[in-house]
Amino acid sequence: MRFGIRVFVVAAVGLLVVAPGRAAADWFITPFAGANFGGNTGDKKFDAGVSLGGMGKGVVGGEVDLGFSADFFDQGNTKIVSSSRVFTLMGNVIIGVPVGGQRGPGVRPYIVGGLGLIRPQAEDPADLFTVKHNDFGGDIGGGVMIFFADRVGVKGDVRYFRSFKSSEGANGFGIDFSGFNFTRATGGIVFRF
Repeated sequence: MRFGIRVFVVAAVGLLVVAPGRAAADWFITPFAGANFGGNTGDKKFDAGVSLGGMGKGVVGGEVDLGFSADFFDQGNTKIVSSSRVFTLMGNVIIGVPVGGQRGPGVRPYIVGGLGLIRPQAEDPADLFTVKHNDFGGDIGGGVMIFFADRVGVKGDVRYFRSFKSSEGANGFGIDFSGFNFTRATGGIVFRF
């Protein structure tokens, strides 16, 4: 798994290095919140995080996306899982056309996809079946950024996450990590600089 983490770090640094220079770039930071659904998602669906990226004057850019979801595997009133969480860290490529320019009001629809770390974790009350994984995975999706002024706007997107790990199978929780996946829908405020 250390190889997967190294590949992610190299990819993320590479995206930031090849991004256009400051004068030609549209840099942004977006704190976000939203919900998970589908795949391995339990009853509690809240997700929060932050993304940092940049778009050139053209249509291609890069992004680092960090997401966290607590109580991910909880299923109603069952006490099989005492605590659980999923952490994602992705290095993404963004493709999107700025309608209305890079300054002032405008809209930028985009598609996004990349590779990185997906870390699901589940613990039982007796701490007998604690499961933690550092899995290499990917995400793909799309969304839109809407700017009301030079520096502030809103962003919404939907992304599908999937682990590429295939050797684990089911465990004491009945959760199959071999094809671990979920979809995330989020919204946030975009700060552009």
